[in-house]
Amino acid sequence: MFFAVSTAWANIYLDASGMYNQTGDAENQIGLSAGAGMSVTSDFNAFFKFYTTGMTKDADSVNEVTHDQEAFLGGVEYSYRFSDYPLFWNSSLALGTVRTSTDWKDTTDPDHVNKEESGMAVGVYTGLEYILSQRVSPFIEIGYLTTFYEKDYEKDTIAGLQAYVGVRVTVWGKNKGLFDGYE
Repeated sequence: MFFAVSTAWANIYLDASGMYNQTGDAENQIGLSAGAGMSVTSDFNAFFKFYTTGMTKDADSVNEVTHDQEAFLGGVEYSYRFSDYPLFWNSSLALGTVRTSTDWKDTTDPDHVNKEESGMAVGVYTGLEYILSQRVSPFIEIGYLTTFYEKDYEKDTIAGLQAYVGVRVTVWGKNKGLFDGYE
């Protein structure tokens, strides 16, 4: 019942973005992210996001290796509105699950060990969101994600910088109009 009542005044949004993901020992990767969220107050949002990234190194050779990472994160976001502009500075904290894998084409070399493991992740993010219209807001965001593994990646450093460039679409409620005061 709380969700049904609270959505009457809340903005509900969807995010889509391209991303760059530094994963330490699992190499730098690029990929896509999607998410959804809801305003809890005028300054705070609750959200979840999913991303998938990957890269192949030394393609079509005996040393070919593919690194992949996927995560499902949930968190809270604080939005600071610049008073005279349709611009927000967003900062967030997210927790969730992450899966990382390393797949070698040739596993006859003893140094080529395939790995795959799921673990926990914690991320902190900050960035700018521009209110382009009542429904569309492009954004940029950078952050740092660290992971916690217990088996295959326990001795590896699987953590690093993440950068997102995307768009937020408000599907319920609306952003403030461009020419409505921002005081």
